Amino acid sequence: MGFRIEDGHLLGLQRVLNPSGVLAQAARVLDASLPPYSNEVLLAVDVLQIDAASFQQFKTQYQTPEAIAQAIMMIVTDCGKLQNPVTGSGGMLLGRVAAIGPDFPDKTLKVGERVASLISLTATPLSLTEVKLVEINKERALVSGHAILGPHALFARLPSDLPEGAALAGFDVCGAPADALRLTQPSDTVFILGLGKAGRSVAAAISRFIPDARILGIDAYEPAVEFCRGHYLGDFGLLDASDPVVVAGWIYARTNGKGADLTISCANRPDMEMAAILATRVGGRCLYFGMATNFQKAALGAESVGRDIRMLIGSGYVPGHAETMMQLLRDDKGLLHFFMEGFSL
Repeated sequence: MGFRIEDGHLLGLQRVLNPSGVLAQAARVLDASLPPYSNEVLLAVDVLQIDAASFQQFKTQYQTPEAIAQAIMMIVTDCGKLQNPVTGSGGMLLGRVAAIGPDFPDKTLKVGERVASLISLTATPLSLTEVKLVEINKERALVSGHAILGPHALFARLPSDLPEGAALAGFDVCGAPADALRLTQPSDTVFILGLGKAGRSVAAAISRFIPDARILGIDAYEPAVEFCRGHYLGDFGLLDASDPVVVAGWIYARTNGKGADLTISCANRPDMEMAAILATRVGGRCLYFGMATNFQKAALGAESVGRDIRMLIGSGYVPGHAETMMQLLRDDKGLLHFFMEGFSL
């Protein structure tokens, strides 16, 4: 594999086709063409781990694995990346290093290594030759194709002591527990809205590293609630978060009418913004991690009920987030089993 002689822009601007003048994540179309620039890495991609909000929307609209596969292929063909046009979100990928440009800054990376991207597919130049299989229950697509990592792209090597599928699914949500740990104080009551991959990882992280914090959590899926009841100290309820008044009542009954000090919304469905707002005490903090969040609804909703809270947008990147998540999987056998059972390759 040859490389273009010149370096690409440090922010990947040379990969932006439309519209001009924006960064890769905001672009509608990226250029995933070969050969790579001299400061880029070429990955042979075989797995796309689609984010929960995006995959839920795909399931609702397209319903069958075959139809979802066609939609993924069409989006990537048209856009040079995977960005759900409804949710605006993407996911992450798994692949093998096929070639490394001579000017790529990380000199420890080797051809042949298995790596997962830690930046969104919405900002990753991607080209697919085939979507082989869509695994509905694993929010995953098995594919053939290639992707480009720029000089500042985040990635993680697959750990040798953990199953690939579990590690990949863990990388997909690793920002949530890392963000939770830096926001939670020992005396906090933390409310987790949504107990899927991200929510359970948050519960695991707080239980392990901040045991004096109190955990409350809800989900509309009974097995998720039962899992948390069986593995973590806290109060977990079977509730539909689309009804904010019911959720608020549940929280107030457990906090003497005060509300949670910190709410972490990991919801993968729309219209959960107000439940998180009403559940948070006045002067508290609300972290929206789930990509189904409508941030305009959240801002205007808090205003509409006169709720003075600090609203935060969850970032997929927190320094050390991947290492923290992998250590959680090593230390928490229940969490590891959940990731292995649900997301094995």
